[in-house]
Amino acid sequence: TRTAVSPITRIRVDPSEFMLFHSRVKELETDHKNLFPDNPGVSVVYESVIRDPASILKKMIRFLGLEEQELLWPDLKRRSSGNLSMEIENYDELSIALNGTQLAGYLT
Repeated sequence: TRTAVSPITRIRVDPSEFMLFHSRVKELETDHKNLFPDNPGVSVVYESVIRDPASILKKMIRFLGLEEQELLWPDLKRRSSGNLSMEIENYDELSIALNGTQLAGYLT
């Protein structure tokens, strides 16, 4: 049996809102680190979860100090095509706006 693949829904990203949102998230991360300097943290990257969910979950279990156990993990599938230029309707506009900034890497 074949699984039906849903068509890509294109989105529009306002470059100014994207940059403002990213800036605010970075501020919140800094605030958290300043408020809780002695508390350890763990970063989880979406792409890593999709690529190797079991190792990321094990990393989180170790970080939390929980007992390791056999993990049952569902098959995770990336919902996007991996080609942002096909998914962001104003990709060129966004690319120009982010060019030369630390955010440009998000489009590669």
